[in-house]
Amino acid sequence: MVNWDIFSGQDAAWDELTLGLDGASVFQGSSWARHKKSLGWEAIRAVGRKNGAPAAAAQFLAKRTLLGAKLLWARGGPSGEPSHWNAELRALLSHTAGGTMSYGRFCSYRSAEPAAEGALAKQGWRRPKTPLNKPFTFMLNLGSTGADVQKGLSENWAHNLRRGQKRCRILRWDGAGAAELVGVYRSMEAYKGLSAQQSEAELSSLRKHLGQGLVLYKAEAEDGTPAAFRACAVRGAGAWDLLAASSAVGRKTYASYALLWALLEDCRGRGVKSYDLGGADREAAKGVFDFKKGTGAAPHHFLGEWDWASPGWLRAPAGRVIAARGSGGL
Repeated sequence: MVNWDIFSGQDAAWDELTLGLDGASVFQGSSWARHKKSLGWEAIRAVGRKNGAPAAAAQFLAKRTLLGAKLLWARGGPSGEPSHWNAELRALLSHTAGGTMSYGRFCSYRSAEPAAEGALAKQGWRRPKTPLNKPFTFMLNLGSTGADVQKGLSENWAHNLRRGQKRCRILRWDGAGAAELVGVYRSMEAYKGLSAQQSEAELSSLRKHLGQGLVLYKAEAEDGTPAAFRACAVRGAGAWDLLAASSAVGRKTYASYALLWALLEDCRGRGVKSYDLGGADREAAKGVFDFKKGTGAAPHHFLGEWDWASPGWLRAPAGRVIAARGSGGL
């Protein structure tokens, strides 16, 4: 039996605790909570103890929305075994969030194993009828040598990597300001006909709060202006692809290949063992799908999204509102 209580310690203690549990994603760390706090979210942290020892942990971000109800969201969590994520956790989160109504959802990156899914269903979790994303990503193993990682590249990916390395100047971009990053995004959005992908406030917050955990590289055009950039977030032995933008110049020079390779090499130097490239829809975004698959990354199906509501009738309408807003708001 696992008993849950609210974690009241400092950020450093939380990070140490969660890094010792299975499934310790960057989105369950204190730096991510500080980033989201700057955008209006408050972190609620809970620890599940078995025989007095921590066996599970969950960092949910809370915001008052949905017609006065509290929205609770946990990306990349909880940590620990799914069988420990019980009704006591849900009740504790709802009580701590306050108010008379709450809607909660998490997205776990643990492998989608039948036993884990069965445990969640037994504990009273349900699949949302309107999920934000498909529970699928590409995972690249960086635990082997750089030469072994390179051997895993498809012939086309390796060819485009050589093109990019010849045509682009790739640099660490530690001094980049949010306005410079936004400039590349706006250039990309203009030639692709996209709506705004990231705000200056969001990018500024990421740069500030993730600090050294945000690994950022840029590709320069011939005149020295940024033509593309890519960034990942690192926590422990894992890295998560986080930001990417490329202007028309960056696309013509195959900058994306050279940038990702620079990130992978940097992460390997930091002791990172796995790199989460994120998912892609084979039909709707075939180019992105092929780009990620071409790295030699393995397809990974994870547990994905599960939700609850208090009172129960709130679950369906709240789920529809979340789906309409999309994952960008979370």
